[in-house]
Amino acid sequence: MQDPLSPAERRMLHVLHRSWLIPAVVKNAVRREYAQGNPGLALGFLALWQVAFYGATTGLVLAMMRL
Repeated sequence: MQDPLSPAERRMLHVLHRSWLIPAVVKNAVRREYAQGNPGLALGFLALWQVAFYGATTGLVLAMMRL
């Protein structure tokens, strides 16, 4: 049986598993969507988390610079 995941997708799932910056809710949603065969939606969850996390971090840094 052929592996349905490409090497890039396998690496992304490995990084997802090892990252402590991604909450369990996001990790579980990504794993669930991959298991159901929706890699696009899984990557969408990761992208949404990344935008929210880095946006909040950038806003915090900018707010601290103004103090």
